[in-house]
Amino acid sequence: MPHLQIDDLQVEVVRKNIRTLRLSVHMPDGRVRVTVPFRTSDATVRELVLARQA
Repeated sequence: MPHLQIDDLQVEVVRKNIRTLRLSVHMPDGRVRVTVPFRTSDATVRELVLARQA
């Protein structure tokens, strides 16, 4: 799977035939996965993660 490095966080990006953006954090290791529609840009993924980083 492709990954994006956002600040000090490595984010797994999954592109699927869906309509909405989905961000999930997997425990116990805190792995972050973002599921997005095929045509979503990396910049949009970056904005989503930074907006929900807190």
